[in-house]
Amino acid sequence: MSSGACRFCGKTFKKGGIARHIASCTARGDHGKGESTLEAFHRLVVTDEEEPDYWLHLLAVPEATLGDLDRTLRGIWLECCGHQSMFHVAREPFFSQSEGHFDTRMDRFPREAVIRYLYDFAFSTKLSIRRLEPVRHARTGEPIILAARNDPPLIECGCGAPEATLFSRSLLYESFDEAFLCPRCLPEFEGDPATLAPLTNSPRMGVRQYHRSELDREGDYPGFDETESMIRAFYLQSDTARVRSGDPAEREEIVQREMRVLGSVPVGADHFRTARFISSSLYVFAPLLRQLLLDTVDRWERTRQTPRDYAHVFALLLLAPVPDGELFVKLVPLFSRFEVIRAVWGDALQEPRVREPLWASLCLESPELLQEFVLQESTAAYLRYGAVNSLVTLYLEGHLERESLVPFLEELAARAVAKKNADLAGMVAAVGCTIYPEDLIRPIQRMHRAGLLDASGIDYLDNVRELLRRRTREEHLAETRSIGFFTLLRNAPAVLEEILSDPAMPAVRAPAADGQVAGAPVTDAPAVSPPTQTIVRDTPKVGRNAPCPCGSGRKYKHCCGKV
Repeated sequence: MSSGACRFCGKTFKKGGIARHIASCTARGDHGKGESTLEAFHRLVVTDEEEPDYWLHLLAVPEATLGDLDRTLRGIWLECCGHQSMFHVAREPFFSQSEGHFDTRMDRFPREAVIRYLYDFAFSTKLSIRRLEPVRHARTGEPIILAARNDPPLIECGCGAPEATLFSRSLLYESFDEAFLCPRCLPEFEGDPATLAPLTNSPRMGVRQYHRSELDREGDYPGFDETESMIRAFYLQSDTARVRSGDPAEREEIVQREMRVLGSVPVGADHFRTARFISSSLYVFAPLLRQLLLDTVDRWERTRQTPRDYAHVFALLLLAPVPDGELFVKLVPLFSRFEVIRAVWGDALQEPRVREPLWASLCLESPELLQEFVLQESTAAYLRYGAVNSLVTLYLEGHLERESLVPFLEELAARAVAKKNADLAGMVAAVGCTIYPEDLIRPIQRMHRAGLLDASGIDYLDNVRELLRRRTREEHLAETRSIGFFTLLRNAPAVLEEILSDPAMPAVRAPAADGQVAGAPVTDAPAVSPPTQTIVRDTPKVGRNAPCPCGSGRKYKHCCGKV
């Protein structure tokens, strides 16, 4: 069980005893003021839902609002990039982006009501807040006072040393046991030095660009500034620094070395290290990666030959953070049919959770290209559905206006009715449930009257509409974002390592073996019974939480995925 010090007397207590102490701490008292100046302050206990050893004890003035609490939590624990947040109290949601919501006073709610808090709908930090018996306290000029905070947790270095002082943001999600370092292990660190950061006493540590507490530096790990200086010195001696701002000849040597790694086979740890390195200096490598992809398109159109290495797969996913509509258009012939996707990209793009965020990222500044892709007759039905989901991602991320998305979906609904296409109708209805059913209710009704939607899909739509009677459009969209299904491709190196490290999911066909010609056209496997057999899917894999391809509007796991 974690411990923490009382900010009034300085004594340390276990998590279970600090609340009782704060209520009776004589050092807290009235700070030399008379009884008439004391008021009944709210007493709040804040705990991280996933890591309960992170906790805060707060005292809040009687008229404190949800906005006061939000600002305090951001300042001590959470703030990194100004993300949206929400409270959920007594079955009622309150959103930071909704006017007046955060002006609500905390004393409006029963004291026994548990307050749930969420910061950042994409990479969420979730907190639970309880209100205890109020205590009498004097005002300090601040609406909320920090009474106690957990001591910084002791974290072991990967070498076994008892106290790490820094960590790698990327390894935190890729190889947790190797993510934490002590000063002695820093010189042997082989990852991207730009991902290193000092440990922070926050459940937000390592998420996005969170750095440290702004309101309570006292509660952080000791030696934070010294650790930061040590990381900076290490960075300046690294290849990352040299490739970004070093001698041009030296930079060219490093770039060519890393590109050779991408083109080598088989894929191993060096490839993933290189992917992280390239991702950290993408602007240097982007022209080479882009040309590699254009060469892949040209070679496929001329020869229909399967690529013999994985470099093009790495190049495509690594370029995702660089919006490039022109590149997307060039690659459309390699995206439109399942058999081409499997031949060129292997299983790397068969996963909707990879393909759809990738398309949204590439078309970030030109969503109309995705719309054209959807309308092309040559686009396979399931890929058309994926492209529409990419458009929804851009809408939810704020890169596509409702005035552009809704008319486009209405056009798709009209096409479905004209061509009596039940699959297309089911797709439009499912997307309508995602963005806000009332925006598309008339087109959905027309498709239903045309007999294109089955009863289960309509029942699902009715249930969603009933739920939305208690929500505004903004609240519904915020809830949809919090699920995390519709996102841009943000961490390409991690995605690459996941899909290429899985032996059941080869990225491309095996490179040339004995007796075979490198880059030979794709052919069926010979009819020989091997010791073990790799099953290759003939249909695209659907995620369990993805909308069912049958068009019912339900999740795959609740529909066809039950089998």
